[in-house]
Amino acid sequence: MLPTSVPDIQRTNLASTVLQLKAMGINDLLGFDFMDPPPTDAMVMALETLHSLSKLISQSVFETCHSSKTSGCSEHP
Repeated sequence: MLPTSVPDIQRTNLASTVLQLKAMGINDLLGFDFMDPPPTDAMVMALETLHSLSKLISQSVFETCHSSKTSGCSEHP
C-alpha cells in the first residue's frame, strides 16, 4: 500500500478557508462536514486570527475617517 500524505486542510493555516466559508454563509464551521476535518485547534486559531484582523481593520477605518478633513468616511476601505 502506498503511503498517503496528510491532507492540506489538516496541516495549513485555515484563515483563508474560514473566510471563504463565512462568505458563503456557512456559520457553523466547527460542525461543518469536511471530508477530512481539520483539527479543532486549527479552526479556533483561524477564527481568532480573523477576529483580531477585523479589529485592526475597524480601528484603521475609524482612524482614517476621523483624521481626514472631510466629514465622515464615504469611501469603502
